[in-house]
Amino acid sequence: MTELGASENSPAAPATSPTSGRPTRRGRRWVWLTAAMVLLIAGGAAALWLSRLDRAFVEEYSVSPDGRSLTVFYYPAGPCDEVLWERVRETDTEVVVDVMALKAWPWEIAPLVQYGCEATFALEAPLGDRVVTMPGGKAVTESARLA
Repeated sequence: MTELGASENSPAAPATSPTSGRPTRRGRRWVWLTAAMVLLIAGGAAALWLSRLDRAFVEEYSVSPDGRSLTVFYYPAGPCDEVLWERVRETDTEVVVDVMALKAWPWEIAPLVQYGCEATFALEAPLGDRVVTMPGGKAVTESARLA
């Protein structure tokens, strides 16, 4: 004969202790396993999103007549509306143009024609003799067609 409320086919021990209400070893194991799975999935999603980052190729630039406005023409990895930032950093010898964009997802079909984008920056000092470069140090050519 079995006790009241128990049967011979009763389920395994509960996940919490009936006296203290704290998780038992079995319950703690599931908590840790769940936390590990959440972190693994979140890390994978972050890695997948970060793999889409790509620096855009800045093809050419144009400067305003007063030298305080710089317009650049660039090709991002994806459409122009998926550009994360367009920045310019000025030093005494160069102006570094940095454009970061998102590539298409691996399962998306890339467009056959990539359209260029344009960005205009206000410079703190006139461009003068400074060189316009990309972050890797590659010089950008000047163009009259964007003026």
